[in-house]
Amino acid sequence: MDTYTSVKRRMQSRFTFGGVLQAKLFLVSSKKSEQDFVESYIETVKDEKDVFISDEPQWNVKPKGTFSDKRFYVAVGDKKLNSRIVRPGEDLDAIKQQGYRLLAVPLELKKDFERDVDRSLMEFAGISTSLVTKFISYDSIDSAKCSSENPFTNNVISIGTSDSMLIQDFFSTIKLDSALISKPMFIHIDTSLTGDKTGISGVWVIGLREEQQYQDGEYAPVHEFVYKHAFTVEIQCPTGDEISLEKNRKFIYWLRHRLGLNIQGVSLDGFQSADSKQQFIQAGFNASIISLDKKPDGYMYLKASINERRIRLLNNTEEIYNQLINLEQNNQTGKVDHPPEGEKDGADSLAGALYNASLNVDPLDLNVIEDYTAIVDTNEDVYITPEDKYLAQLKSDITSVPKQEEQSVADLMSTELDNMQHEQEIKEEQDKRLKQLRSTMTRQENATVTDDELENAFFSHQDDSMLIF
Repeated sequence: MDTYTSVKRRMQSRFTFGGVLQAKLFLVSSKKSEQDFVESYIETVKDEKDVFISDEPQWNVKPKGTFSDKRFYVAVGDKKLNSRIVRPGEDLDAIKQQGYRLLAVPLELKKDFERDVDRSLMEFAGISTSLVTKFISYDSIDSAKCSSENPFTNNVISIGTSDSMLIQDFFSTIKLDSALISKPMFIHIDTSLTGDKTGISGVWVIGLREEQQYQDGEYAPVHEFVYKHAFTVEIQCPTGDEISLEKNRKFIYWLRHRLGLNIQGVSLDGFQSADSKQQFIQAGFNASIISLDKKPDGYMYLKASINERRIRLLNNTEEIYNQLINLEQNNQTGKVDHPPEGEKDGADSLAGALYNASLNVDPLDLNVIEDYTAIVDTNEDVYITPEDKYLAQLKSDITSVPKQEEQSVADLMSTELDNMQHEQEIKEEQDKRLKQLRSTMTRQENATVTDDELENAFFSHQDDSMLIF
């Protein structure tokens, strides 16, 4: 305001002739929030005769033909109502009665509005929102839940440098989705020593999903990654102690070398992370630094993935859900943060793991484009294998056997897990050989043969006709 006033006074002192200011001063700006300078200034001068205000959506002022005539509706809310996209078939009159204002938006912009409706309203429609808004709606988070459970027995654990406990002591391998063990996994550690909790999350990249996106007057296929939330744990510092950075690293080593998880990347925030990053790199991990505080990119990708139903969240991580639901975004600075007295350590680790995956996973590693539309659009767990059912039955049997037999059942489960791990190692070696084979094949050959057919030809010899390759 001081800058604007100073410029206007200089104009008046230099270009006023015959009592009339012979100059024009233009203020051009995108909307940010209701407290934004331009938005506030418009309210004070909108009735003055020498002021002209142009405030229209992009599609009303750009040349005809820039956007198509196809539209979808957005329900524009206020301080009490969150803006949202209107679902097909909804009663428009009922939406208006709830206090919403309806806005018809070109179909080309639907993807942007799905990713962030408030920011799209500001950038494309010129509609300002409150200075601080809820970042992700409860409905979006709730619809992303699946039936899988967090492998950790406690979502928040208290261990430090002075005790003998390890993070993996609280990890239940029976709850791990064994069908996804070979899928690329990315892990993020939101580090702390004494004050905040340390959050650690893992995310699987389970495939690619094909969607039809409207561009240039027609629909075109777009392939996007689909993810599954593998685990999240928050580590609380014991009184008078510190959180052990070494135990954090040992947990990641254990996941790769003991459980055989396909960990393709480990990221850390900037706090106390330089040494751990070096240690991970020396241990053969792809390690990087990702900050969720300096830029909102990680959280923007998490929000888009949830809104587009491209990630399946575990169903028993209430701490994470509460953190995600309570996240707020400052629409002037773009920063995503927790409310006063709140926290977001677990949410930071989840957003960091997902963002790390989006930056580093190679689509070629997935070989075949898989259609996961049905998987993501339902809350049913489709990854239940015979091994999962067998181990789950063994687990339930422990509660019904006499005390003297509990150990034998537990030993049987341990043996079964070892057998499964051995089988998994064989499968990983076969997968590695298949990848090497596919890299030598042409695009047409890759498209005409499935992994199952190649496995039958080269490992089970059930179909020797495939050996022509």
